Amino acid sequence: MRRYPRKFKKGQWKATCQRCGFHFHSGEMRQEWNGLRVCKYCYDPRQSQDFVRGRAENEAPPWVAAEPTPEFGEGSKDDL
Repeated sequence: MRRYPRKFKKGQWKATCQRCGFHFHSGEMRQEWNGLRVCKYCYDPRQSQDFVRGRAENEAPPWVAAEPTPEFGEGSKDDL
């Protein structure tokens, strides 16, 4: 890897990679997803897992049994 761009290229300028600090022509730089301008050697594409979306899940059970009514035996409190 070279330190400075060697030849003149019309319409381009010297730019510094924001990751490694080496100098390249502006046409050799790429912008990453996080906004950094980096060289082709440092370029890191965004992970495809960043774009995965979760699906909404129905958390309710398909059916629910009714709560039984309390059945008390015959008698009164005094029988306890």
